[in-house]
Amino acid sequence: MEKMLLDAKDIQKKVGVSRRNAYLFLNRADMPVVVIGGRKYLHAALFEKWLAEQATGKRAEGKA
Repeated sequence: MEKMLLDAKDIQKKVGVSRRNAYLFLNRADMPVVVIGGRKYLHAALFEKWLAEQATGKRAEGKA
């Protein structure tokens, strides 16, 4: 079963970015972040959708 929530280490592995860049993703205002016990996680499916939109040049609905 695939994880529903991604922490910084998961983001590093999934996207192939540095630890610093993984935390930058977690601190972006337009990311689907969930906070549990003071820790930030990205909603995996929404993050993948966001990545696909970035790759195709599309923006999320309601965004300029």
